[in-house]
Amino acid sequence: MTVQHVLAALGFLACVALLVHHGLGARRQARLHLWWRARAASLRFAWSRLHQTWRRRGEARQVRGRAEREAADLIERARRGAGHGEDGGKVIRPRRFGDQRKDLH
Repeated sequence: MTVQHVLAALGFLACVALLVHHGLGARRQARLHLWWRARAASLRFAWSRLHQTWRRRGEARQVRGRAEREAADLIERARRGAGHGEDGGKVIRPRRFGDQRKDLH
């Protein structure tokens, strides 16, 4: 079965559906219209929920990736010892414990 066959079948089904719809009375057409609008609204709602879920997952992935990169940068700077010159005014570093010990005896 080729794409042309599938498209022809869909076109044929659409024509049959329109013919049946035209043959219905006004009341049944109105009920069918209401049913179709309800289905379309539920599909739109489902699509919006799915889209929000995908978007939230993408945002969470970006945030997680950014946090992992920042953590890796901090670890790498600590390994290289680069924090002493750059962050000297921002970070309080205690002196070594043994430097200012008084003799207790």
